[in-house]
Amino acid sequence: MGIREERNRFLVTVERASALPGFRRIRRYVKTFGEAKALDNEIHAALDAFGKWPVEEGDKPLLHPSRHGQYASDRQRKVGVPGTLREATQIALDTHWAGKRYHDTVKYTINVVVDFMEARGASNIDDITSEDIDELVRSHREKGNAPGTINKSLGALAIVNKVALKRKPPLATVELPIQKVAKRRIEKWWLRPDDHIKVVQALRNPIDGELFTDPLFADLIDVIVFNGLRVEEALRLEERMIFGLDGKEPWLQPPGTKTSDAQNSIPIFPQTVAPLRSAIERARVNRWSRLFPLRTRQVADRWNDIRFYLGVDEIPTS
Repeated sequence: MGIREERNRFLVTVERASALPGFRRIRRYVKTFGEAKALDNEIHAALDAFGKWPVEEGDKPLLHPSRHGQYASDRQRKVGVPGTLREATQIALDTHWAGKRYHDTVKYTINVVVDFMEARGASNIDDITSEDIDELVRSHREKGNAPGTINKSLGALAIVNKVALKRKPPLATVELPIQKVAKRRIEKWWLRPDDHIKVVQALRNPIDGELFTDPLFADLIDVIVFNGLRVEEALRLEERMIFGLDGKEPWLQPPGTKTSDAQNSIPIFPQTVAPLRSAIERARVNRWSRLFPLRTRQVADRWNDIRFYLGVDEIPTS
């Protein structure tokens, strides 16, 4: 029974509508739960007897009761019972995603998908229909999730599907019809050189007053901008990763971000030397292992203040 309360109304959703020609979903709003329950029963009875709803004058009953879309009868779907979907997901986590830095994130993402599908009775990969995938997308949209978040769930499900297909014996026999959600084209915002200078000078100047004083964050921004590091790479930097800072050709070896053992040797550009020296000295004094011991949330909070300072807080990509 697909009944949900929304803004003092009740939404009746019937997914198994077998109205001819073809499949379609029925959704109707009513005022009370009693009306919703009665309408839900009416729709299912009409689909069973006539293969459609609403029933119109002159419609003839089906020779055999319709069972289109009723998983319990023709597909033996059992809600909440683990199947090949959960099994293949664990295999993917232990093989395909093993060692990836985002392993824990994708584990959370895919387990939410598995729980969603099992709640709909699709505990086996071959049980998953286009309707199930559509409902997964719709549930994300109702929560206000962005296309990027939705695509992460769809992408994780696609990986599990591929892993299942490659097993011997296979845990799935079909490739799921997964289509990524289209993203809005948004113009990219870039930190211009003049804004960069304005920001780091304000961060290092306690007299400025328009922005919080934070030399550490100024050094972090300089290192990222001048040496082209990812934020995560910069946050994980330690003194032991920096070589030849007093020589002519200094270089650093930031820890990999895509896999646990990926590393690259990167030359240190002249503009980066001063902020790195400052960060190293600060870490020594405070006995920090990392040069920039900030959490991602702390970085985001500080950057939001800078966005407001630059007047770009309304730009999503800033």
